[in-house]
Amino acid sequence: MRIFKKRTLFIRHKLILTIYLILFPVLIITSGIIFYNNYSKTFNDAVRQYDSILHAIGSNIEAIEKDVTDIAVYFSVNSEIHTLLADPTASLAKDTLFWTKQAPMDIIKDIFAIKNHMRTMILYPENGLAPFRVSNDASVHDTDIEHIRALPVYELALLAKGDSICARVNAGEQGLFLNNHADKIIFCRELFDLSKKRKLGFLAITIDVSWYERICRTALLHDNETILILNPDGNEVARVGEIDDALLEYITSCAFISDTEHKMTRFDDMYIFSSTLGEMGKTVYYFSPVDNWSSWLKSGITLPLILALTLLVCMWPLSSIASRMISRPLDKLYRSMSAFKSGDFYQQVEVVGSDEIAELSTAFNQMVQDLSALINHNYVMALRERESELNALQAQINPHFLYNALDSLYWQAIECGQDNLAEDVLALSDLFRLLLSSGESEVPVEQELKLIFSYLRIQKMRFYKKFEYDIDVDERLFSKHIPKLILQPFVENAVLHGIEGKDNCGFVRVAGIFKDNYMVFTIEDNGVGMSQETLDEILSPEMEMRYARQRIGHYAIKNVRERMALRYGEDCKLEIKSTLGTGSVIQITLPIEVTQSLTANGGV
Repeated sequence: MRIFKKRTLFIRHKLILTIYLILFPVLIITSGIIFYNNYSKTFNDAVRQYDSILHAIGSNIEAIEKDVTDIAVYFSVNSEIHTLLADPTASLAKDTLFWTKQAPMDIIKDIFAIKNHMRTMILYPENGLAPFRVSNDASVHDTDIEHIRALPVYELALLAKGDSICARVNAGEQGLFLNNHADKIIFCRELFDLSKKRKLGFLAITIDVSWYERICRTALLHDNETILILNPDGNEVARVGEIDDALLEYITSCAFISDTEHKMTRFDDMYIFSSTLGEMGKTVYYFSPVDNWSSWLKSGITLPLILALTLLVCMWPLSSIASRMISRPLDKLYRSMSAFKSGDFYQQVEVVGSDEIAELSTAFNQMVQDLSALINHNYVMALRERESELNALQAQINPHFLYNALDSLYWQAIECGQDNLAEDVLALSDLFRLLLSSGESEVPVEQELKLIFSYLRIQKMRFYKKFEYDIDVDERLFSKHIPKLILQPFVENAVLHGIEGKDNCGFVRVAGIFKDNYMVFTIEDNGVGMSQETLDEILSPEMEMRYARQRIGHYAIKNVRERMALRYGEDCKLEIKSTLGTGSVIQITLPIEVTQSLTANGGV
């Protein structure tokens, strides 16, 4: 069955994605904070701008109304005018120029000549004198005081007790006028004596509404906005722009009036700003649609968005560089692993720096070296074992025929009463069986000792009284495993190269003890010994003789030394001490635990 691997992101892309996942919330929060601050600042700046507009409108309106107030105060405090208004006689009624002769009215005429926004002024004396009039347009006042006293504005002026009241008179509307050609704002005031009990006259001054509209129109920021001026009683003074009835009803309601302290409120899709003027009590309203604020508020979100997008774009090359710094060593490591997997056992990764990836690369290099050494070791061992098996195979020339022949000689010696000869033949048979047997590369210590015993018995038969031997090994070592033929070559070397050259009796001793989880074997002889040159050759064999064909004799010692090094590494020891004419002492130290584990695994 074919297995399809699911495609996943490369680690470089994962690193870039991780950087963006970490950066994105930070950008969102930062942009949100900047947007909130910009939004609040922009909104507050806009509110202050509209408040400033209302303040400017109020200042301009108060400026033009101040002239009206000044004239009203002039009539209220001028003693000459008060004298005329308080005269109970009608002697002046026949003189149509008495206002010019008896009162300082030139100043009023001058003010009207300069102040174009004031259209008309009329003073109705309560004592029956003719009214005093000044006009800058073609409007005609009603001069009958009795008609005036019937008007609502007159009643309101009386109730105001000397304060001014304000009302709008539209073009064509009569009342104070017999003929009115333009919309006007009329300011009315009843003049009293000092005790506020006696009425002296009714003063009416008008201002052209177009001046209010001109002030408001100049202050408008957008064509779809509206400015409305209302009297304290809710009547309209002037308007620029359109306003629906629902909104007009809302601002004249008690709910809105109670909330005007806040200066700003919102009704449906309209922001409402308000400001109350001082002396007259008029209220100026500025209506701005919410949509008009979008352009301002968009500027509050534009900067954070531009900043966020800029950072996201700029982070791409930076994150790519950072990800490549991490992924490039990993890619090299991956390629080396792939090559190693394909059979290249000499791969090495360049280690740069000292970070985790460098440590991983170092560990990989060491692993490759160890595996290469292990592979070479196992390969050499396999070759050596095959060579040994071949040598053993060559030596086994019909071994069953040899065993049968020696067995026949053994029984013939027994029948002839030659017991010693029979034992010697049996020892020779055992020697050949142990030497030529194939199978495990490791054998128990007991089997190796049987081989040594058989060999020494044969040599005893050969030398007879000229040779003695002794085997003393701790029985606890019998079950431990050691490499086959690891002790016998040293015993053979002691006999052939140590005892054969002696004239007197030779002696070979084999011993074995436990020592700190190691097996320590000692082969000692009193033979002719070895020179230092021969000993150095044994301990430091030349390269061309390292893998010489194994055979019983002098060169077997070098072979055993190589086998020990290949099998145990440095966890074993071979010591040879020899003196010419005195003898030699060979000590072999092998680890117990390593030997046991190798046996359990079936050998190498």
